[in-house]
Amino acid sequence: MVPLDSWRPSPQEHYSQCCRSAEDGSALKALFQHWSFDPFIVVIAVVATVHGRGLRKHLHAIARSGRSTRTWIGQAFIWWAGLVVLLLAVVSPVDYWSDTYLSAHVVQHILLAFVAPPLIVLGAPWVPLLRGLPRPLARLYGRLLRRTRGRRPVADRPFWHAAAAVRRVAAKPYTPVVFFNVDMLIWHLPGPFDLAAGNQTVHIWLEHGSFFGLGVCLWLQVFGSYPFRPALAPVGRVAALIASNAVMVVIAMTMVMFAHDLYPWYASRGASAQAADQQIAGAILWVCGEVTFLPSILYTVTKWLDDDPKRAAALSPTSRTESPLARSAL
Repeated sequence: MVPLDSWRPSPQEHYSQCCRSAEDGSALKALFQHWSFDPFIVVIAVVATVHGRGLRKHLHAIARSGRSTRTWIGQAFIWWAGLVVLLLAVVSPVDYWSDTYLSAHVVQHILLAFVAPPLIVLGAPWVPLLRGLPRPLARLYGRLLRRTRGRRPVADRPFWHAAAAVRRVAAKPYTPVVFFNVDMLIWHLPGPFDLAAGNQTVHIWLEHGSFFGLGVCLWLQVFGSYPFRPALAPVGRVAALIASNAVMVVIAMTMVMFAHDLYPWYASRGASAQAADQQIAGAILWVCGEVTFLPSILYTVTKWLDDDPKRAAALSPTSRTESPLARSAL
């Protein structure tokens, strides 16, 4: 058997191949190749259908009341943009090349955890989703909320006690922050990472599902999403973003600084220019992660500083006791 390294092109040969591909147009053709079917598409299609059904009902109700629907339509476009990013992560050539290149796999993780979730949160799809559910499912959801409310569930059964405990833990302000960052760290350890790379069920439903689901929970605490408000105070939101950014930087620095292969799966693939691909992956995670987190931190701090004077003015004794006529006289 010929060792993998014996036929692996050098970085210089790989660069020459890329240049030749760009000249003959095959690089552009590659954009339209290797699109795949992912079972996650079925989930996205069902959710999108429910949202579209509920949004139509909601917009008709708003229009009948004489109010503007512009805000809801704008948020719907943001929600659809999040779904498009999610689809690109799981069915585009990014997913195909992620089996061979660690750098492509990191791009996929960035789309799933740092790009699609904030777009979904800013799209505020929750009211349309609830209105679009079939009536039996909507009633079941309402029953679940009622029976898990408070410390003592309405139904005195072990299942409802366990569900109420899960809801209390999930409602804690820092729960999504801790879970998201622990999830990122665990899945980027060599063992879990290689397990997901070699097992499609683990890769799609556990790794990718946790990145996206916990990402949505994290960004809900940062931006809020009607009708949900962040449980974290502004300073807590800034701290959560800084902590999440620090975890991402640690993972990226580990990829960049380690000279040997961290992930045996990619070391065994015989990918061209594999020696530099790990460093490229770390640099992509570092730079693209900062592009997501730094504007979010700046937005949160700016909104915090803008809201404080308004809140102070609203709560001041003068604003509560003086009448509009008295203020106009001053």
